[in-house]
Amino acid sequence: MKISIREFFLCSFLSLLCAFSCFGQSGIPFLKPETTQDLSENQTAVIIRTNVEKVSVYLNGEFQGVTPLAIRNLITGQYNLKVLKTGYFPLTYIIEIKRSQAGNYYIELRRFQKSDEF
Repeated sequence: MKISIREFFLCSFLSLLCAFSCFGQSGIPFLKPETTQDLSENQTAVIIRTNVEKVSVYLNGEFQGVTPLAIRNLITGQYNLKVLKTGYFPLTYIIEIKRSQAGNYYIELRRFQKSDEF
């Protein structure tokens, strides 16, 4: 099967577009909330839950607490969310905080295995 140069470039462009819709400019994946709730005007909230208890949560590099965790009154915009727990792979995502909305996030951590050692 032959494809034209135009079809090749179109497919390449669409592949890149798809990649950038799932990842931020830094290559960190976006995490969408499982559910959202409406809040009073100008309020914001993020609820972080994980499959493991007491996972450390960082927003833009600042420690926020351990899971399960609710963070309120954040400025709207994109945040770098990182979750860490000893013995588990660290995970980093981009999340978006929206005005008058609470975002509920669930993150599944994976335990290190002997085969994962370097």
